[in-house]
Amino acid sequence: EAADTLREALPKLLRTPSPPCVPLPQPELLHRLDKPTSGLILCAKTQAALLVLTRAFADRNVSKSYRAIVRGHLEGSGEGESPVHG
Repeated sequence: EAADTLREALPKLLRTPSPPCVPLPQPELLHRLDKPTSGLILCAKTQAALLVLTRAFADRNVSKSYRAIVRGHLEGSGEGESPVHG
C-alpha cells in the first residue's frame, strides 16, 4: 500500500528503536534543513530525541557542514563560507 504523505511513509520506512529507547507512537517530523537545496528531513523516533532536537533548534545550537561531489578534475582544496541559497 502506497503512502500519500511523508508522515504516512515514515513508520513504514524506519525501524523501531531498540530497547531501552521508548519509541514515539509515530516518528515526529522536526525540521526540513536547507529546503532550497532539496534539503534533508529530520525526524525523531523517541521522546528523548524529540526533546533534545527540539531544544537544539530552539536554542540555535545546530550547525551544518556540506561536502561537494565534483565531476572532472579539481585542483587544490578549500572552504567556502557563503550562505546556501536556492
